[in-house]
Amino acid sequence: MTQWHLGSKTKPSGAKKVIPRNKKLYEKGNHPTLTTVVADGGQEEITVAKGMGNVLKLKANKVQHATVLDAEGKSHKMKIETVVLNPANRQFARRNIMTQGAVIQGTVSGKIMQAKVTNRPGQTGQVTGQILEKMIQKEDLTEKKARK
Repeated sequence: MTQWHLGSKTKPSGAKKVIPRNKKLYEKGNHPTLTTVVADGGQEEITVAKGMGNVLKLKANKVQHATVLDAEGKSHKMKIETVVLNPANRQFARRNIMTQGAVIQGTVSGKIMQAKVTNRPGQTGQVTGQILEKMIQKEDLTEKKARK
């Protein structure tokens, strides 16, 4: 089913607005692309979507690798294993869904490292990030919640 990004149909008073025109194509939207980690033995999935102004968007559905930068600015290829934390929605971390700001864990040349996603993989077709110096543990997150 199509999503429409229209204004409110009601006035601040609660009365119904009369819309004097039909829906326009530029108001049409899509469902969000929830980029996940590829299961073992699976393949990466990238779909092409048409955008406004004859632009083609690459939407990453399933991703296996990420390009990450270290503190010196050198780039490395990380094999993604799991999503540790996702501030957009904690259910996303449980379902291994990556969005901008998510913390992913993987291996870089045999070492286990964590990185923060700095782009929007659902719109660019790839995952880029920055390596975190301090590892985040799931136990640390539960302790912080218990204190509050």
